Amino acid sequence: MNIVEELTNAIKILDKVEEYTDGLCEALSNEDQRISDLLHYIENNNINAAQSCHLIKEIKKVRIERRKIKNDMELARAYKDNINKLMNTDNRKMILAKLNKTSKQLETEYQNRVYSDTELTEILDGTNEEEN
Repeated sequence: MNIVEELTNAIKILDKVEEYTDGLCEALSNEDQRISDLLHYIENNNINAAQSCHLIKEIKKVRIERRKIKNDMELARAYKDNINKLMNTDNRKMILAKLNKTSKQLETEYQNRVYSDTELTEILDGTNEEEN
């Protein structure tokens, strides 16, 4: 084993993670702006059914990327809260356990805040449309 080489690789990996996590706030802002652009386009333009479908697919794509960024931000927070534990082998295992626990917590299913499942089904079926 080449100790210097192994430590150099470990440091490069940590630097890469830090560089990535440092850019997450900007990436989240960018995704939020993309969503805003799409919602304002919907608000300000008449669109047909096919265009609506394309817009919804784009919103879904952006929301999925946004969720990944939010999850990564939470994992980065958990890592940064425990970074000083890297000094000890047992503590490094604790960091991994904490990160895995945080990752599992992030996989929980979204709970609606305003709409009930029935209301969302009615919207999807078109039985809840209001006259514009």
